[in-house]
Amino acid sequence: MARCGSAGGPARPAGLGPGAVLDYRDPQNWRDKAWGGAKVLWAVDPTVTGLVLIHGKRIDGPDALAFEDPAIPELRIDVDTYQGLSGGWKDYPSYTRLRAPGCYLYQIDTARGTSSIVFVARGPRL
Repeated sequence: MARCGSAGGPARPAGLGPGAVLDYRDPQNWRDKAWGGAKVLWAVDPTVTGLVLIHGKRIDGPDALAFEDPAIPELRIDVDTYQGLSGGWKDYPSYTRLRAPGCYLYQIDTARGTSSIVFVARGPRL
C-alpha cells in the first residue's frame, strides 16, 4: 500500500496541497451537519471513458469518508456525458466529507482498472 501523502492515477484530486494534504473545515456551513468537508476538484485523464467510481476510507483509524452535501458513500463521474474542459483533462467539482483528521485512501475504479490515492486530512474531529 502507498504511504500516507502519495497521489497518482488516471483520475485524481487536483486541489490537494503539498504532500497530498486535504484541509477540511467544520460543518457549520454545510446542510449535512454530521460531516466536515472540503471542496475537491477531480481531474480525469482524457483517455478515460465511461464511469469513474470513487470511494474511500481512513486507513489509520475507524472513521469513514463520504462525498457531496448531503453526504453519500461513493462519488460517480460519468466522463462520457460530463461537459468538462475541452481537449484535455476533464474537471469535476465535488466535496469530500470527513469526521476526523488522519490518513485516508481514495479508491478510484475505471474501466482501465483500479488506482489508489493516499492523503492526509487535517481538520476538526466531529
